[in-house]
Amino acid sequence: MKTIHKYQLNYGITPLELQQGAIPIHADMQNGVPTIWVEVNGQLTRCVEYSFYLIGTGHLLPESISYDNPLKHINSFMEGPLVWHVYYQLGE
Repeated sequence: MKTIHKYQLNYGITPLELQQGAIPIHADMQNGVPTIWVEVNGQLTRCVEYSFYLIGTGHLLPESISYDNPLKHINSFMEGPLVWHVYYQLGE
């Protein structure tokens, strides 16, 4: 059975162990906290590491990006005058 879980993000990088096949579906501020929502399949037990990046406009993207394992954009959102961009990458 699929469910949606939410996780708080740190500014910069947030590593999370999620079920294999988890799908990040949205990112936004919730009560002043950067948050992501992820669709997971409760019947799967194998976990893999996901790295989530919260990057401000004008800041450099991580150098660990490779063409074989590119960052995937989830969403961008505003926090007052700041705009944040949320990306994720599967662990290798």
